[in-house]
Amino acid sequence: MQNDIIKFYRNGNLRKLKEWFSYGNELRPSPSDKEYPILNARLRAACGKDLRDFDKKRLDKVRKIEERGYIKTNSEYYQIRNHIDYLEATNGTDEEIIKFDTMISLYEEKIREKMEKQKKKRDRP
Repeated sequence: MQNDIIKFYRNGNLRKLKEWFSYGNELRPSPSDKEYPILNARLRAACGKDLRDFDKKRLDKVRKIEERGYIKTNSEYYQIRNHIDYLEATNGTDEEIIKFDTMISLYEEKIREKMEKQKKKRDRP
C-alpha cells in the first residue's frame, strides 16, 4: 500500500491517491503506529486531507447512530463494528464498548428475524 501511495504521489496521480485515501481510511493505521504520521503527511500533501479529517467524519457518523440508539443499515453496522475495533485499540472504556456491542447484537437479531420471516414466506405452499 505504501509503495503504491508513494508511486502515485511521485507521478502526481491524484485520482489514484484519492482511491487509496478512501481505501486506506477503511484499513487506516491507528495513531499509535509508527507509520501513521508519515502516511498522514503524504495524504495531506497529495489530497489536502489527512486521516484526522476522516476520523472527525467517522466520529460524527458514529455519534449520530449513538444518539439514535440503534443501527438502521448494514453500512452503519460496519461503521459501529469498526468503531468498536477503534475503541479497543485506543483503550476505550468498557462502558462504551458494551454500549456499541449491544447495538451490534440488536441489529444482528433484527436481521436474523427478518431472514426467518422471509424463509417462512418462501416455504409456504
